[in-house]
Amino acid sequence: MLKATILDYQSLAPQDLSMQALWQLPLEWVLHDYTRADETAERVQGMDIVLTNKVVLDANLLKANPQLKLVI
Repeated sequence: MLKATILDYQSLAPQDLSMQALWQLPLEWVLHDYTRADETAERVQGMDIVLTNKVVLDANLLKANPQLKLVI
């Protein structure tokens, strides 16, 4: 099963959105309410899909994680 993470879940205002469509996807989700810059590399490592709203994923981080299939 593919692993997916949301790095800044609370910034998406989940209380105002229906997230059911995401949860129904055949993915193993890891949710982080917020992610500081010094936590980003560790939280992206080993993930196949990363969903971010405000967390910056720079070129070095993307190069270090060739397993990433999708970044939203």
